[in-house]
Amino acid sequence: MEHEHQNPFAGIQWHEEAVYQSLGGPPNNWSRDKTFHNILGKARPESGPGSSWDPDSIMEYESSLA
Repeated sequence: MEHEHQNPFAGIQWHEEAVYQSLGGPPNNWSRDKTFHNILGKARPESGPGSSWDPDSIMEYESSLA
């Protein structure tokens, strides 16, 4: 199950450099690749049936970086 922020139909406009900066530092210390994989990358539509984006989904992370 994909997180809602990775829904290919999601309308999230990320501030990408802010995401990389935030998650690249403590406590996460994520690499850019890991941040892209977990946050910025979209699920491939061919990976399975999708749905329209639900911004109220429990699978949607709250973030001030979008």
